[in-house]
Amino acid sequence: YFAHPHTETVTSAIARRRVAAAFTRVAGRSLAMAPAKWVYNFGAGGADGRSEMKNLLGGKGANLAEMAFIGLPVPPGFTVTTEVCTHFYENGQSYPEGLREQVREALA
Repeated sequence: YFAHPHTETVTSAIARRRVAAAFTRVAGRSLAMAPAKWVYNFGAGGADGRSEMKNLLGGKGANLAEMAFIGLPVPPGFTVTTEVCTHFYENGQSYPEGLREQVREALA
């Protein structure tokens, strides 16, 4: 196996960028560009989530979002993501930063 030093450097740099980009993407969004979304609203003829987001919203949350999205009469509400539960147990039973504000906004 023979690798030209310049080719190896370029290839390594590209690989590092791809790995870094993969680690900053969660649920199709870039964490570097936007704060984490912990609360998804539904009802009143619309929804932030969809049925495809079952792993993030849980079964009930995803189904409520889908019903609201397709126009079924669903009372307004919100779902706190499963990521909040994971964060809670992995971080000494503490809630993630920004959750309180997002819940207050959903209740307003």
